[in-house]
Amino acid sequence: MTRRVPRWIAAVILGSILLSQPAFAVSVTEVLLPNCTGAVTGFFYDAPSLTAWAPCYDTGFLDSVNFGTVPPTINSYDLSAIVGKFNIISASGDANNIYLSGRSSGQIFSVSKSLPTIATVLTSGLSVPWFTAMLGGFLYVAYNGGVAKIDPVTGLTTLINTGHEMVGIATDGVGDLVATAPETNTPNGSGLLYEIDPTANTATMRVSGMTSPVGVFEDSAFVYVAENNNNPGVNSGKSNVYKIPRSTWTITGSTTGSLTPPAVGYSIIVVGTTVAVSSIGDGNIYTFDQLTMNPTATILCPIVEDVGLGPQCRPLYTLGTDGVNLFVGFQGSNGIGKLANWQPTNNGRHCGKIPCS
Repeated sequence: MTRRVPRWIAAVILGSILLSQPAFAVSVTEVLLPNCTGAVTGFFYDAPSLTAWAPCYDTGFLDSVNFGTVPPTINSYDLSAIVGKFNIISASGDANNIYLSGRSSGQIFSVSKSLPTIATVLTSGLSVPWFTAMLGGFLYVAYNGGVAKIDPVTGLTTLINTGHEMVGIATDGVGDLVATAPETNTPNGSGLLYEIDPTANTATMRVSGMTSPVGVFEDSAFVYVAENNNNPGVNSGKSNVYKIPRSTWTITGSTTGSLTPPAVGYSIIVVGTTVAVSSIGDGNIYTFDQLTMNPTATILCPIVEDVGLGPQCRPLYTLGTDGVNLFVGFQGSNGIGKLANWQPTNNGRHCGKIPCS
């Protein structure tokens, strides 16, 4: 039977079943967004306010979820008259505003945190904008052709050309940015990683030879990339997870993990000494040791929903963190999950809301 979710009510599910070692209990707070269909593919977690700002992929609603209350408090804002109802793929933010990426419309929107009922168009005409990042007071948007640098006050837009469809983008918040180009109209195994210079407004191709790299994260010494490989004919369908040294910018010098089908990588994040990768293929989260990239744990199906076919592991999208807890957007009843006690203390498997075998 399909579970119906009452409007304006957050369904909070705590899963904390402790199973035999080496499996660990993962406490999962699952927040369902009542006006959201499609998925929460990207969101902005504002750590000072303990609030996640989540655009709903194809309804035009922007929801704020305050994880500082029990249960989390949801506020839902209908922006569909301005942003449309399709393909709001991601969100970024600063102290005052939330920025939304309209993948179908080619527009980037600004929404004030203090008045989130109104959205304004920052820029238009981008071909398939994807994910975004903030650096030095500017908003950077990965799109089909390169990276757009946008002044969030004036909307002045500078296009940094790569000639490829860029998808993932990240920054360490200090120096540069990095962005991924998963499909380059050349044979398989040609996914690219670019370094973006925010001062010179230039893009330099640093790494090639990956297969559909999407998720990306960087610090001062390394860039971490998760492949989104769902082609069984390439590398047996495995999605590699790379730790690439910025000193050499080479895959051959990287430390590499991998996800085995049906796992398909999407988002990647580093928290302390743990690298976490979300999977849209099997609904698991995979963790690796940040130093060696050896696998440390599998968080099995932290989000399980009955969407009419019985309990199903839900595909997982963007990851976020407050430095301790892990947050993930998901598809199904659509929402955001908060995972506590998720980091492995030794090699083993973490359990989500279903038993580990």
